[in-house]
Amino acid sequence: EYNDVQDLISGTLKILNRGKYGLIFKTGEQILSVKYDEIEKLDGQLIKVKQNNLWYLYSLNGLQLLPEGMDEISSEGEFLMIENDGQWAITNKEYIFNSYIEGNNYLQFIYDDYELIEDTQILCFKDETEGILNSKLEYQLKLEEQNIYTLPEGWLLKKDTIYHLYDDAFVRISGSGGLTNVVYKGKWLTGKSGDKWILYRNFTPFPDVFAYDSISILSDNYVFAIEEENPVLIFPNYQKIELGEYKNIRIIKSSVIKDQNETAIEFIEIEYDRNRSETYDINGNLVLK
Repeated sequence: EYNDVQDLISGTLKILNRGKYGLIFKTGEQILSVKYDEIEKLDGQLIKVKQNNLWYLYSLNGLQLLPEGMDEISSEGEFLMIENDGQWAITNKEYIFNSYIEGNNYLQFIYDDYELIEDTQILCFKDETEGILNSKLEYQLKLEEQNIYTLPEGWLLKKDTIYHLYDDAFVRISGSGGLTNVVYKGKWLTGKSGDKWILYRNFTPFPDVFAYDSISILSDNYVFAIEEENPVLIFPNYQKIELGEYKNIRIIKSSVIKDQNETAIEFIEIEYDRNRSETYDINGNLVLK
């Protein structure tokens, strides 16, 4: 009696009849009558159905979890994102089910947009503010007028011209005054505090913090700095060599092919004069003189 039958989620079938969709258990018991314009799964427990250009939220066994239709309902990671009149509410399954049981389906449609960072973290935008919610709907970084940049090692927040650095546990590691003139490249990050520069590698500050007059990140493996008017070369393992009266610095890039995988490697050459140069690997070992 159906025009089409599709598996939807464990033990359920989406059925089509005369352009309308319904949902039944594979045992034949009806879950949703055949009257909807579309039925889509959100995850293993939730589905959304479309009727008269609005989306309604249902449980897999046919409970209508929100009393009204919405412009959009989507699911990413451990979050549910619900749009109404151009504004978004960010919630989760636990909140939706508890609200249904308690009869209190109150959603806050306060966000202009969102961006999923990972399954348990979502970046929310409201007017000129940004913040990060976890999967328990708690602010890891509260809504403020700021720009939040996601980095592999943690977070970089910009408020006006000041940057603040947070590790992946949302602990601030850049000091109360923050940084200016921040540059991030590879696993290096550098910024200015007062009239000195600080250098981080994997969000860990180097031992001689604020000791540099200037810093230039040359590549993922090498940093050039001026320390008390002396030029130095800094390596990822905290190794540091003084350059003295050098003439030129040159990064040498090559590659090694092993087991059909190509790996890029770098060396750095320091030229002192026409007849003398030294070449170091990424650990600061002298390999050629």
